[in-house]
Amino acid sequence: MYRVLLSTMVIENPDEAKRVIDTYGASKVVLGIDAKDGIVAMKGWQESSGLTALTVALNAKTMGFRRILYTDIRIDGTLRGVNLRVLQELGEKTGMRVTSSGGIAGLDDLLKIQELEKYGVDSVVVGRALYENKFSCQGLWRRCEAGNFPYTAKV
Repeated sequence: MYRVLLSTMVIENPDEAKRVIDTYGASKVVLGIDAKDGIVAMKGWQESSGLTALTVALNAKTMGFRRILYTDIRIDGTLRGVNLRVLQELGEKTGMRVTSSGGIAGLDDLLKIQELEKYGVDSVVVGRALYENKFSCQGLWRRCEAGNFPYTAKV
């Protein structure tokens, strides 16, 4: 197992979340934030925490978390693009690494997210756009390999 994701536990049982971080290390445990209209949802998006994504992220940082997987519930699975403002804010104000999840419609969204790398947004989860063949991963990789593409993954 490389990484696990903690979300509701961080809010409802922060002592246990801290124990998990201390036991397995921050490189193995990721903070999952699923938010709707800026407020973090819990228990599989069934309940509102009443807390903002930034508040939860800052609290988790004090526990030792270093990475956030952020999902904007309103756009997840819609192919309507990503909430760049929130991604930038999370990275900039927390100093944590951020993975964006949900809303990717195609290559243009990946390029927009790439511009947020300087704020700590360094990766994405792509789902529906792949299933619906909105862009070709192989085509993108070939462009990067040929060196004629401005954004190349850093290893």
